[in-house]
Amino acid sequence: MSACDFVYSYSADLDPENHTPRGENNLRVFDAEKVGEGVTAFVQYTIETIREPIFSGEVTRRYSDFVWLHEQLVKGFPGCAIPPLPDKTDPVLAYDPFNPRFVDKRRKGLQRFLDRVMSHVELSDAYHTSLFLEAEKDVFQEGQAETRRQEVHETISQGSS
Repeated sequence: MSACDFVYSYSADLDPENHTPRGENNLRVFDAEKVGEGVTAFVQYTIETIREPIFSGEVTRRYSDFVWLHEQLVKGFPGCAIPPLPDKTDPVLAYDPFNPRFVDKRRKGLQRFLDRVMSHVELSDAYHTSLFLEAEKDVFQEGQAETRRQEVHETISQGSS
């Protein structure tokens, strides 16, 4: 049995070690806002996180940040079924990535992704999940850069062996 199987066998609000409540984990993806103009424009989402008793706050993230988190979870938890992200585009609404219906549909998909991540004990407690949900923009970007540096270092190390 893998660690993922073991974790999923328990309710999301229980600690698998001693079956005691882990505290509240609530989050909300809301306030989708277009940033910039033209080809550099993107939508950022505000995420309100309450992780009692350790953290409560809001951060803004764009879709590519969710992709980064998903990639880190896939790499960090091989063998685990990482929840899928919503599509980056919608074939029906592809003509306008800022269409309010599409943006809201994606927001709901991002909410579903994070809800599923937070329902998994190991994924919710992962370093990259905490960085994504809790770090201010500059700290988050530095964490992303550090991850890229580590990946490059690992690739170089593997190539020289």
